[in-house]
Amino acid sequence: MRTINCPHCRKLIETTGVQEDIRRFHEKFNISYDGPPRDLPKDVLEFRIKFLQEELKEYIEAKTLVKKYDALLDLLYVVHGTLLLHGLPANEGWAAVQAANMSKVQSKGTTDRCQVPGFDIVKPEGWVGPEAELERIIRRLSK
Repeated sequence: MRTINCPHCRKLIETTGVQEDIRRFHEKFNISYDGPPRDLPKDVLEFRIKFLQEELKEYIEAKTLVKKYDALLDLLYVVHGTLLLHGLPANEGWAAVQAANMSKVQSKGTTDRCQVPGFDIVKPEGWVGPEAELERIIRRLSK
């Protein structure tokens, strides 16, 4: 199990701002979920996937920085809302992913997904992903 020692990561766990705003939005429209982690019902899952794709498409098609900014924030809104509907805490999961990502390294040249030399961030030999910590979070919340 990975221990999260990063003070910034611990602060993220304690911060509720964005997800709390979205929780209040869900409550206003009676779509909130306050239970253990779960898979979404098929119809809700399909809707959320389309919603995420729609917001990503808006970013891809945005012609101005303002439109890109709006699309990225809307995408965050939908992602956080989907996490809430799954019963998954964003901040605690974020800290686990952040800890894993901070152990990655910068590429030395181009990669299959990025042709800008040194711009891609990659997993070094022996890299450990956040899955075990995310599983621990889900198990704890499922009790």
